[in-house]
Amino acid sequence: MTVSAWRSGILTAVMGVALAACGPDEATSSAPQAPPSNSPTQTPPNIAPTISGSPGASITAGTTYIFQANASDGDGDLLTFSAAGLPAWATLNAQTGVLSGTPAESDVGTTPDIVISVSDGEASASLPAFHIAISTAVPPPPPPPTPPANRAPTISGAPAASVVATAAYAFTPTAADPDGQALTFSIANKPAWASFSTTNGRLSGTPAAADVRTYSNIVITASDGSLSASLPAFSITVSAVANRAPVISGAPAASVTVGSAYPSGPRPRTLMARR
Repeated sequence: MTVSAWRSGILTAVMGVALAACGPDEATSSAPQAPPSNSPTQTPPNIAPTISGSPGASITAGTTYIFQANASDGDGDLLTFSAAGLPAWATLNAQTGVLSGTPAESDVGTTPDIVISVSDGEASASLPAFHIAISTAVPPPPPPPTPPANRAPTISGAPAASVVATAAYAFTPTAADPDGQALTFSIANKPAWASFSTTNGRLSGTPAAADVRTYSNIVITASDGSLSASLPAFSITVSAVANRAPVISGAPAASVTVGSAYPSGPRPRTLMARR
């Protein structure tokens, strides 16, 4: 046997004795050990879900409204959706978060505030409150036709320029409105002895002897309430009653008897002039 072989045999024998002396428990103590089965387990904290989206703010009655809320959960928890303030015509899918519905004409107006929320069973998140304005689908009535521009009335006539005191005076103008509107009449510088009708523009009256003079700048006007027309200014001269010569008649006697009074027959009559 060589020296090296002898040394190797001695080393192997010594190691075997040492391992035997340590025993099986000590020999395996350096191996990793599993934790006891009754030790407590650490649970991570719940993460709240998130929700996003921009719901439409308006819709026309009779058309369908659809909005999809987007939500996610950092823990992968199952999510459910809910809504507060939903109008009667709308529904929300609790699993998908889809808000949908078709408003009727009777729903025209603005809804109350709507709030859509999502929950993982422990925590929740909500969109900002929003509302939906529903407009009518009925077209507005056509505007009324534009009325034609108002046209001024017309007035004409030739009033008498003179009258004799104690005689009747009358003048009625001819007036019309091209738009068929009712007319009213007015007068400026009316003589005190005359009366005037605002309905037909008639000027009438009987001047007395004391009214003898000229009445100038008389103006008669017709109006439709917006526009008016007037006759040219005119004058009325009241003149005194013309003086007439007296009338006399009779047949004087052609003879008389001496000693008798003359005349012996009827006396001649003198007639006064009529005024």
